[in-house]
Amino acid sequence: MARYLLKKTNKMNKGVSELVSYVLLIFIVMTLWALVYIWVKSSVNVNPPVDCKEETSLILEKICQQESVKIVLEIKNN
Repeated sequence: MARYLLKKTNKMNKGVSELVSYVLLIFIVMTLWALVYIWVKSSVNVNPPVDCKEETSLILEKICQQESVKIVLEIKNN
């Protein structure tokens, strides 16, 4: 009888340890995701600097379609 209880207890512990390992794995993955997100957000410049003068303008001089896929635009800067 004691051997039966011992075997049953080991199976229950195995199930609990698998559950704990999955929880730890999910926690580690979420922590790494958060660290990478914070690092990328701090290293990327979301707002590009605006340094255009008021007189700046662009003129679209020519539009051509080549090979039914490519579109060529000729732009002139004033």
